[in-house]
Amino acid sequence: MASSQPGNIISKKAKVAMTATDYRFVIAAINDECDVCGANGKAIGIRENSPAIGGMAKIIESGTAKLTLAGGITIGDMIKSDAAGACVLADTDKDQVRAEAMETGVAGDVIEVKLVAYKASI
Repeated sequence: MASSQPGNIISKKAKVAMTATDYRFVIAAINDECDVCGANGKAIGIRENSPAIGGMAKIIESGTAKLTLAGGITIGDMIKSDAAGACVLADTDKDQVRAEAMETGVAGDVIEVKLVAYKASI
């Protein structure tokens, strides 16, 4: 079962409504806001809550966090963001790896991941 042991947690205003989903990658936006991370984006962390527009998003920057899967992931896999901020396998050279899987799961599952930041070397 997914758990989390966050390191640093920050809060930023949500640029868009994020009320439909939890546990997604987010990126920094203008005016100290955050937005949903796009495909292979440079996420600043994982959003732990579901704020409305202008609400405060709780973002885990380090440690471990829960993350929603958009596809199958195995323990130890390198993870990147898909177009909706969920996670997919980072399997191409130079992918923006933002987490490593600590559990195995399938699309729709929420697993525990370790936050990292590097480009894949495949």
